[in-house]
Amino acid sequence: MMNIGGELERAIAWKNKKDTEKMCHFLNKAREWMGLTMADLKNHGRIGEIVVVQEEYEDFSGENHWKNTDETMMKYWNSFFSARI
Repeated sequence: MMNIGGELERAIAWKNKKDTEKMCHFLNKAREWMGLTMADLKNHGRIGEIVVVQEEYEDFSGENHWKNTDETMMKYWNSFFSARI
């Protein structure tokens, strides 16, 4: 989960620097990590959470109907970073 959050954090940083090529690169890497995380059997109990996160991520990187901001997206992922410490 930290890998997904790290890629999303990088994508947001590049979005704010107006570099859409690098932003898209890191959004795609986050998408890859989501697929790998869902495929890993040890995450079986978290599939529901990962599906919801993936839906929010797809909305955020697309039309953003749910009106997430950089801050609201990172608030969720920061919990994984702080849990590591």
